[in-house]
Amino acid sequence: MFRDHHLKPTTEELAKKLRDSEGLSTLEEARKQLRKGAWHKESADWLNRNVLRLITKENHHYQKPLHMIEDGTQDPHNPLCENRPFLPNLSFGEKFSWDSNRTLPPKFGDQDDPLLSGKSKHEEVKVKLEKVKQNGGEEPPFPTSNFIFWPEVQEEWFNEPVREVGFFQEDLMTDAWNSFPEDCPLFYDGNYQKFWDTWGEFHPHALAICNKEGNIDRSIIIHDQEMKNKYGWYPINEKKEAGFKAHEEYLRVCKADYLKAYNDDVYLIRRNIENHEERPTIQSPIVDAALTLYYTWKELHGMVTQKDIRTYLCNHGPDRFKHPKYQDPQNWRDAMGLASRWVPIAKAFYRGKQKPKPTDQDAVILQDGTPHNVGGV
Repeated sequence: MFRDHHLKPTTEELAKKLRDSEGLSTLEEARKQLRKGAWHKESADWLNRNVLRLITKENHHYQKPLHMIEDGTQDPHNPLCENRPFLPNLSFGEKFSWDSNRTLPPKFGDQDDPLLSGKSKHEEVKVKLEKVKQNGGEEPPFPTSNFIFWPEVQEEWFNEPVREVGFFQEDLMTDAWNSFPEDCPLFYDGNYQKFWDTWGEFHPHALAICNKEGNIDRSIIIHDQEMKNKYGWYPINEKKEAGFKAHEEYLRVCKADYLKAYNDDVYLIRRNIENHEERPTIQSPIVDAALTLYYTWKELHGMVTQKDIRTYLCNHGPDRFKHPKYQDPQNWRDAMGLASRWVPIAKAFYRGKQKPKPTDQDAVILQDGTPHNVGGV
């Protein structure tokens, strides 16, 4: 720490405080309660902006997969794209129509790729919502096929994955904010809102590459410049460019301990970028796949799920995903958990009732007190 005031608590520190003040039995229970409650206004504002972009398919570089930023001819929303998987139904400005919260249904053609266009997701959601109605579940107060407004699926399919990203980003921002000395220009004289206004948005895949473990304090600041240095096509907005310039001037006069800490973070991020070039982590193509599906779907009539990502990567991903082990969802669990911090990834629901877990016969026998072939021995 380079100052002892104006420090913000991390979500983990807030969870510990909630556990102790409410007498909760475990820290995990406190985390769950914290995630379901209100969080910082700045984080909520970020979620509102990014979720709206997700829904409207806004042509913003934070929403695009990196390979489409690098090569606009791969962008299905770019007229220069020669091999578009589909033709967009509407212009970006017409993509989403609010009319008493009703959404326009997507139009699919015979040539549309079911996964890349969102056709299969649209059909999947229709089946789910129909079952909700058949089972007497709560429906929206207005006619809509958009799952976001259906209380029965909204929490698990939308709120939870979006909150996961929001809380993780909030911690990244908190780590950076708490690391600045009081005289640092990025401290903005203690105005956290100004800090958020400039640095509160980022490209999730770019930051996941630079700070794959989420433990580099100033990664929110450093990653953009290092990505730009490595890949000339990577865009940085003017507000951030001005912030970089002011901070570079500060580094010439700052105390040696802060300069060393900052340079250590730069070194770690450069090393992560080089490692990504040589051998990307599994979470990296998962984040890229999620962004690709969100961006290429005609409309957001369902969240990207783990199953969608597995299907995409096994069919369209790098050769490593041709290995038979990737047919087993269990081999994706840890990587999916890491990737879901960077981009909203929902868990696939079962159609109808929840699938029962297979009965462990050995456990039943032990409960009965009759040992018999336990563990297959």
